[in-house]
Amino acid sequence: MFRKESFTLGLVASVIFLSVSATVCWLGWSLQRESRLVVVDTMPGLINAGKAISRMDDNWQNLQLLTELPSTAARSNLMRQIAANSTATDWDQYAAAIHNPQDRELFSKVQSARDLNLRLRQDYFNLVSAGQLEDARQFLTKQFEPAFNEYRGDAMKLFAFNESIGNERARRILWLTRLLPVTAALFSLFIFGIGFLLGLRGAFTGLEFVFRLTGDRNKRREPGAKADPGERN
Repeated sequence: MFRKESFTLGLVASVIFLSVSATVCWLGWSLQRESRLVVVDTMPGLINAGKAISRMDDNWQNLQLLTELPSTAARSNLMRQIAANSTATDWDQYAAAIHNPQDRELFSKVQSARDLNLRLRQDYFNLVSAGQLEDARQFLTKQFEPAFNEYRGDAMKLFAFNESIGNERARRILWLTRLLPVTAALFSLFIFGIGFLLGLRGAFTGLEFVFRLTGDRNKRREPGAKADPGERN
């Protein structure tokens, strides 16, 4: 009887232990995964996209100023500054941190818009270098500006996407950090309760066995009862 009780107790304890371990491991893995994605995906995406947009805005202001400069030397110097303030490094670093198909699709659209803007910028530079300043102004307003606005709009969508993903991951991390200790505490209470109940069951079973054994011996010692051969010896 005690062997059966011990086997049942061990089986129940093993099942509970494995369930607790699996649940806690899964929660810990989920928390680690979300934290890692924030570090390797969300933060680089926000930082690099933000830097690229800032460079784009700075360059656009200088592009508008370009035709207002009085000398060829000043215009040439500003064109070199614009070309040097490239977003290429920012976008390369952004591409290296992509971990989402939708992110990759939005990034591809941004790069297509950027390629068009680079071609238009070179056409604009050519007009400025040739001294055709009025034609350059007309080109900037009618052709270059709409393309730039589309490029910047796509870049802002990319930034907003990373911001949305970051907020989502932050909420999941917060939820997991709250759930993990609560789950561990509930499982601990559950294990304690099961162990306590099983311990009581074992104790009562043992007492019942002792009382039954004592009762049998008392009956044998009653007047008129046959003596147990073992007791006579």
